[in-house]
Order: sequence, then structure tokens, then C-alpha cells
Amino acid sequence: MSDAETGAVYNPPPVSDGELSLPMLVFPNSAGGTAETEYRRNSRLMIVRATPHADRRDAVPYEYYFLWQDNRWKLLRRVALEG
Repeated sequence: MSDAETGAVYNPPPVSDGELSLPMLVFPNSAGGTAETEYRRNSRLMIVRATPHADRRDAVPYEYYFLWQDNRWKLLRRVALEG
């Protein structure tokens, strides 16, 4: 993510942070596609759909809700998706 006014570049939500372990985030029109993101230019909310540890048989897909606050992504909620 980048700030259009200042040009500052910020990292996406953490790939691995203790309990939160997301696959590498890949944004639309990029190679890969391991995580799906949804966001709007006029919103501070980003939704990430991903399956942490997808290589495991018991892997569960989740939807993560992040809020852009104080120049970083804050995890608001994680919801298990029904398969």
C-alpha cells in the first residue's frame, strides 16, 4: 500500500505473526494468487481470504478483516469459512 500524497510505502498485513499466519499476499493481476484481497480506494478496510497452512489436510479457509490505523494494518476479526 502506498500513500498517494506522501509517496510512503507500507507493507501488507503480516505474513506470519504468532497466531496469525497468512500465506504470502498476492494482489490482483500478480503471479501466484495464494491469497484473495478485497479493498476500496476510499476505505480503510481490507478483507483477505486465505487458507493458512493450505498444504495440511485439516487446513481451514478464513476471511480476515484488517483496518488501516496508525500507519499499520490492525486485525479486527478472523472468520472461518465453510468449505
